[in-house]
Amino acid sequence: MRSTFAKLAKRPINGDRRSAATGVCFVSASLLIACGSGGTATPEPPAHVSVQAGNNEQAPVGNTVGTPPAVLVTDQNGHPVPDISVAFAVASGAGSITAGSIRTNSSGVATVGSWKLGPALGTNTLTATAAGSGIAGNPVTFTATGTGCNNCWRNVATMPTARSLLAVAQVNGILYAVGGHTSSNIGGVLPTVEAYDPSTDTWTTMAPMPTARASLGVTVVNGVLYAIGGYSDTGSVRTVEAYDPSANTWTTKAPMPTARDGLAAAAIGGIIYAVGGQGGGQAFVTVEAYDPATNSWSTKDSMQVARNALGATAANGILYAIGGSHAVQGDVAAVEAYDPVTNTWTTKTSMPSPRGGLGVTAVNGIVYAVGGRMYALGNVYMVATVEAYDPVADGWTTAAPLVAPRADLATTTINGLIYAVGGVSPTTGITAAYQP
Repeated sequence: MRSTFAKLAKRPINGDRRSAATGVCFVSASLLIACGSGGTATPEPPAHVSVQAGNNEQAPVGNTVGTPPAVLVTDQNGHPVPDISVAFAVASGAGSITAGSIRTNSSGVATVGSWKLGPALGTNTLTATAAGSGIAGNPVTFTATGTGCNNCWRNVATMPTARSLLAVAQVNGILYAVGGHTSSNIGGVLPTVEAYDPSTDTWTTMAPMPTARASLGVTVVNGVLYAIGGYSDTGSVRTVEAYDPSANTWTTKAPMPTARDGLAAAAIGGIIYAVGGQGGGQAFVTVEAYDPATNSWSTKDSMQVARNALGATAANGILYAIGGSHAVQGDVAAVEAYDPVTNTWTTKTSMPSPRGGLGVTAVNGIVYAVGGRMYALGNVYMVATVEAYDPVADGWTTAAPLVAPRADLATTTINGLIYAVGGVSPTTGITAAYQP
């Protein structure tokens, strides 16, 4: 015997004039659900949006999450709603997406093409907003965590102006790339200053140096960046200019006593030390110190090994001069340590790979020598070599190499990450970050 429901379904209700193509209508005690082909109920307008997939993921910074975020759009009865526009957008973390505007499929699901996390460690967020008003859960927020890696390099945003023989330093977590030139030959000397923000992985053009120059030294004291020496289109210079990032302005300071380029600069205890370099066709052992408080220079104990294109950094109150080049001796592996308290230099264990045009910086008391060039059989070779020096053990270890070989680059450290910027390379202009 047929049920009452079957009887109701057999005859028209409320003037129902279905064709054979319309299918079966489902009824309740009080209302009629709209008919759909094949007996499927036609969804009503979107009423709710929710996470379908891809929330609370992890991926190494600068990489794409494994599961692309997806949302489900339903009507008030929980039925999926197809062909609804959903806009995905990066909300934090400076990542990027592909196919950010998508329509829901027949199952009511919209999936972003891909989500690449930003360059900084920590939380990234992405929103998905379904088109329409009064939609519960709108917008949906996805969270992903950018994780680090040990002993690895990754590329970040490329510097706008490709250049070598530049200098870099960081002020308040922002990297400043200063000067340099645009070719491997002398000429095309730049006054350019560009600033990189690791939190957004973006570059900004700042006020240029008053004096265009390359192969200079740069360091920071009390939030002010000092650009020292280098060469201009007329040769080696004594020029010292100070940049205030908060005002985006430059001022001229007392000139360095010895005109030179290819020098290195580092600051300890509020005093800037300008180390080595060259001028007049010869490499120097010269060390001169600048006191910003008095705008004056003084001469300090000389290095034992003359060299230019060296690197220098401060670690635990000691200045380390590493590597470099010499017109007669060639590549230099020498490592010397300067104690400002005693005004003396001490010879340390030599770098395993002699090279000049390298970058030198320190992380947590460990000194890193990055990239550079080596001369062999009359040829110049760029290298990707990275070696780490432990001052306590007075010993070297090998670290992960650069993404690509390069020389005449510049390095600095921000929040425990080493940044290698510019230089001569098949990928000139590339900026890479290293997590020790």
